[in-house]
Amino acid sequence: MIRRLSALYRNIFRKQRLDQDLEEELRGYFELVDGPGDPAHLEPIKESVRDIRTGASMDILLQDLRYAFRTLARNPSFSVIAVLTLALGIGANTTMFTIVNSVLLKPLPYPEPDRLLTLWEKQLSSDALGTVAPANFFDWREQTRSFAKMAALDPYPDFILNGYGAPQRLTGAAVSGDFFSLGFFAKPLVEHH
Repeated sequence: MIRRLSALYRNIFRKQRLDQDLEEELRGYFELVDGPGDPAHLEPIKESVRDIRTGASMDILLQDLRYAFRTLARNPSFSVIAVLTLALGIGANTTMFTIVNSVLLKPLPYPEPDRLLTLWEKQLSSDALGTVAPANFFDWREQTRSFAKMAALDPYPDFILNGYGAPQRLTGAAVSGDFFSLGFFAKPLVEHH
């Protein structure tokens, strides 16, 4: 591991020295075998050696980054537009992921959320879904064999809180007496401060 890291350091930060050593070694080899050779024959061999060195891909990445920064420095207005576009795109993607994660991917904060169902009533004359009539709910609860428990919830009414100060409008729900026995809530709905 240490040998690979030192080779990586040499190949990235001492590249000129390594290239000189490689050229001297190749020239010496060709002089031994064939006599003084054509320097054009050395370039393909040097390129293939450079391609297999440790950190060759990192060296290419660094060259690309240097080129990108030089190009962006030459045209600052394009750079500002590119950075703003990237920031806007990243921000929009982050927002969408946060919404999708919290709504679709994260499990509900209830024990066994896959066993919870919501039932609605639908009139035959229209496609609109509506809340279940109280009489139907009581009939369903008494006659059900498919559900362990049933409770009713009407989330639409607004409540007015009268007391010592000015009246306040509260959003709440009307629920049947056995609603809280279903075990939905690990924490209390209202925290007192």
